[in-house]
Amino acid sequence: TTPASDIIAISAVDGATYSVSGLSFQPSLIVFQAFGGATVTTGANYFASSHGFATGTGSNQKVVYSRILNSPSVEYGVVTNTSYCYWINNYDGAYNLGQVTAIASDGFTVTSAVVGGTTATVMYTAYP
Repeated sequence: TTPASDIIAISAVDGATYSVSGLSFQPSLIVFQAFGGATVTTGANYFASSHGFATGTGSNQKVVYSRILNSPSVEYGVVTNTSYCYWINNYDGAYNLGQVTAIASDGFTVTSAVVGGTTATVMYTAYP
């Protein structure tokens, strides 16, 4: 069976769910890459990306996240987390984090946690 890939545009709505269905298999591994950016309250711009995966719900997902903030001096940071599959955070109180909240026989569901109007673009690849 061939893996399935696509892109999900994650809105700035807190608690929104994004369901992927119609796969010819139940995913055993889902790999995520997320990208986002915005202007923080200081007026500086930032760009963030994350790489994560899920083999189930809850603690069966992990992510590593990095961001670059273009402030008076460029700063950056790297974070790991064991409860999310993607993580976009500007460290200024605004974020868009995602969790795999269900895995079905033909797909999965991601639920977002959003503060401050942050959006994200998420690419996934699901493996049988």
